[in-house]
Amino acid sequence: MSVRRPQTNSSHDVSKAVADGGAEPLGRPRGRRSARGPAAGRGAPPPSEAKPAGDPQQNPPSPYMSPKEIQNRWRCSRGTVDNIARRNGFSRFCFGEGRNGLVRYLREEVMLFEMTRAVRSGR
Repeated sequence: MSVRRPQTNSSHDVSKAVADGGAEPLGRPRGRRSARGPAAGRGAPPPSEAKPAGDPQQNPPSPYMSPKEIQNRWRCSRGTVDNIARRNGFSRFCFGEGRNGLVRYLREEVMLFEMTRAVRSGR
């Protein structure tokens, strides 16, 4: 049984293609996929159709914050967010049921907690 090897472009193939009038070597092109980037043609919207950059008049922030948002904001673990929320009596909203239900906290309570925990130096 013979094993068929994939055909590769050698310098002979390139010089032959150029001599025949072709500017590109034969075979699969190398390098970047396209000028639009790797996500082109995969359902990603073009930059011109992206959402506006958060105008408060059009897109007011949600009155709720997810534990993940708080985790990223405070740069801590999800468990720490849950512990702080429980100890400080944050209102916990559970949308859905069971293990996969959504949990949200009131944005106003989170901001108030941050303001009361601010440390002022020099006093």
